[in-house]
Amino acid sequence: MAFGTRPRAAFGNPCGWRPSPSTGYIKNVKIDSLFDEKKIRIKGDFTGSPSDAFAEVYYHGHLVGRSTFDEKWMATLDLNYDFYPWSPDSPELYELRFSFGEDIVHSYCALRKFSVIQSGNECFFGLNNHPVFLSGLLDQGYYPDGGLTPPSEKAMVDDIMLAKNSGFNCLRKHIKIEPMRWYYLCDTLGMLVFQDFVSGGSPYANLLIVTRPLLNYNLSDTTHKLLGRALKESRDQFVSDLEGTVNRLYNVPSICSWTIFNEGWGQFDSVEMTKRLAALDPSRPIDSTSGWYDKNCGNYSSHHIYFVAPHLRNDHKRILSLSECGGFSLGVDRHKYSKIDFGYARYSNFDSLNRAVERLYSKHILRLIKKSGLGEVIFTQLTDVESETNGLITYDRRVQKVDIAMLKRVNHELYSAFNERLANKK
Repeated sequence: MAFGTRPRAAFGNPCGWRPSPSTGYIKNVKIDSLFDEKKIRIKGDFTGSPSDAFAEVYYHGHLVGRSTFDEKWMATLDLNYDFYPWSPDSPELYELRFSFGEDIVHSYCALRKFSVIQSGNECFFGLNNHPVFLSGLLDQGYYPDGGLTPPSEKAMVDDIMLAKNSGFNCLRKHIKIEPMRWYYLCDTLGMLVFQDFVSGGSPYANLLIVTRPLLNYNLSDTTHKLLGRALKESRDQFVSDLEGTVNRLYNVPSICSWTIFNEGWGQFDSVEMTKRLAALDPSRPIDSTSGWYDKNCGNYSSHHIYFVAPHLRNDHKRILSLSECGGFSLGVDRHKYSKIDFGYARYSNFDSLNRAVERLYSKHILRLIKKSGLGEVIFTQLTDVESETNGLITYDRRVQKVDIAMLKRVNHELYSAFNERLANKK
């Protein structure tokens, strides 16, 4: 079960936790936020009979709802009189307690709703029935002393708060599944998460990788060999991993959208994969093909633009998304992992880098919001990663390269322009 814990055992147990009762135990639960009804629905997966199983919900320690599980292992918690929606500005959480005989499990949940909202002839991301502009950072979650493993909780908090204090409301977790503690921190600190599935497949033609960022052409993803999915075993493994990822992360309140494929890496049968994912989780919008090889499916018209000023056309059917941009490189001596400084544009000092970032947002992104109805922008990236020196902060997190006050100001400009555009459409 996602982020659930069992109560501490009586002293004498060296592990500090009580084993599952032999008479029956709680295996898993699925938590759904019924925002419009102001209710929480719980689908249980318990052993034994549900006759003595129940769920309780607390708000800041006060019991605000209780429900028994029916014969189908369903329980509904009514929060009409204690309705506190979750958002990045107000990350309200409820505590949950599940009881089944001797077995007790603690968890938490939130009341929030993610959707696609039509405003005029354009689509935008919706949070709690209101259009919201997503301004985020690409976050690969690497650390110099642990690779993909965070060295501490503080390290995770510091990364999330760097983004939040800079005015961003979203992190795109890039092709990585984090420890559950990271998602808990996003839930409690108030950070929307755009979650990628992990890529796979065989390497595909280097010519495509080199030319596609410069030339906007499309390729079939049903010819499986073309993008590295010739093996049926590889495709089956991706489907299995997709289902496992949804099952593991479904209950996380802050995950607002999914990305299936990124830049064609192992991309195959995008239309079918989108339908499969939507059936598994109808509660979150889907970016089917981030960046390249769009198949007109999913909820985002998703683009990656690095080498030229971004110009986008709105298809008026999906959320217009600049899901990667920026990539401005500045290596800092004695704070680099590699001799290589990789990025899509290089800068020699902090002033020139900051001017470039400010120009990107205050000129180009602002124009896309006002003229094209842009609904999302993701800047590459939160931190330097090995040879990629295009982060807001160095890989060791010791030198911040991009000014927080400037980022907060330009993000405020984006949100204001977005809200003004919406107001003008009414």
